[in-house]
Amino acid sequence: MHSEFLTVGGQKMSKSLENIYRLEELMDRGYDPLAFRYLALQTHYRMKANFTWDALDGAARALARLRHIVREWPTPEGPGCAEHERIFFEAMRDDLNTPQALAELWATAEDGTIPTVDRAQTICAFDRVLWLGLESAIGQ
Repeated sequence: MHSEFLTVGGQKMSKSLENIYRLEELMDRGYDPLAFRYLALQTHYRMKANFTWDALDGAARALARLRHIVREWPTPEGPGCAEHERIFFEAMRDDLNTPQALAELWATAEDGTIPTVDRAQTICAFDRVLWLGLESAIGQ
C-alpha cells in the first residue's frame, strides 16, 4: 500500500520513461517479493518513495538478516514483550507509521535482555501485521 508517488531513481515512474517494474520482473531477477514489501514499509505511505536497485538490495539484506536472527529462536511461547508491543502498535495506530514500526521490530529482535521465546511471540504478532515471513522463519 502506497498512496504517494513512487519514483524510480529519482524520476517519476511511467510507461513513457520505461521505468516500471512488475513484481514478476523483480522475482525473475532473484528478489524475494517480501524484500519489496520491506522496502515499501520503510517509507510512510504519505511520503514519496524512491525505488532503486541499491535500496531493494538493502531491503533484501535487512530482511535476510532478520530471518537469520529468528531462525535460531525456539517456538514462540510466553507472554511476549509488552513494552515493545505497545510501541509497535502505537506506531501503527499513528497513521500507519510503518518506518517506526520496523524500527521497533528491530529493537525487539535485538533486545538481548528479553528471552528469545518471548521475543519470538512478539515478533510473530508484528509479522501478522507486516507480513514479512518472519513467523515461518522462527526455529528453522
